[in-house]
Amino acid sequence: MGESALHMLLIKFMVLWIAENLLMGDLAPILIDAPDRSAKNKPPVIYNFVPDVYVMHGPNNGLIVGEAKIAKDVEARHSVEQYRAFLKKCAESDDSHFVLAVPWDMVRLACWIIGRLKKEIGAEEVMTT
Repeated sequence: MGESALHMLLIKFMVLWIAENLLMGDLAPILIDAPDRSAKNKPPVIYNFVPDVYVMHGPNNGLIVGEAKIAKDVEARHSVEQYRAFLKKCAESDDSHFVLAVPWDMVRLACWIIGRLKKEIGAEEVMTT
């Protein structure tokens, strides 16, 4: 299944945001799930899901997992299961970040979903953006 242009744009902006805000401008350690990437440069499977973006050694050696969703997918069952899996993985490491890129009009809903999941699975210490 092809990626939508908006989804790919959200991933691009998320990668740039992660590099600028968490990695001091360094794009090198960022693994991206994109068609033009080789298997060794793609994120690993996390609890049966592949995130859009992955950094094994972020700030303070913490994990960074990123996911992008277009408006119609933000609250889909599959998406919520992905968020749950990624938050659970992030909770296994100190100083981890989960970054969710969504269209502007979906930010409040996405924050509510992530906040609820963090409480549900005991991942309150995971930094989220």
